[in-house]
Amino acid sequence: MRAILLHIAALLLLAPMVSAQNYIGVHKDAVRQFVPDDFPGFVLDAEGRANHRSFVKFVDLRQEQTLLFVFDLNEICVSMSRMYNTWLYDKLLNNLNHSYLYLGSNTWIEDCNGQQFEIRLKRNEWYVTVVTRRRKQTAQPQLTFSN
Repeated sequence: MRAILLHIAALLLLAPMVSAQNYIGVHKDAVRQFVPDDFPGFVLDAEGRANHRSFVKFVDLRQEQTLLFVFDLNEICVSMSRMYNTWLYDKLLNNLNHSYLYLGSNTWIEDCNGQQFEIRLKRNEWYVTVVTRRRKQTAQPQLTFSN
């Protein structure tokens, strides 16, 4: 019984982690302002620039998690990644499967205000990453009718 209660508690705590605020399309200044409220425990850790992209990194040392936001030249968020401990992989996978449309290859689709976002789950040796970015639109096949 205790194991079941712990499992339920872990899922309830994990749910907001995966389905938290989507910042794609948001200006860097707004990300800096709103992340501490939307992601309690996370504090600004670093900012930087590499070529035509810049980034803002937040960390939560208590939960050993990292949030990384990537911005274009106009300082608009184009990608966000959240890194978790590897032991959370199965819980993340379960939560993603219940929250979003699964496409295969550890990829899900989020529909938000008429826009689609791709969510990918990546498992590394030391951490698990959930990456969110705007979904690339694939060309729709052209229908032709013959008389």
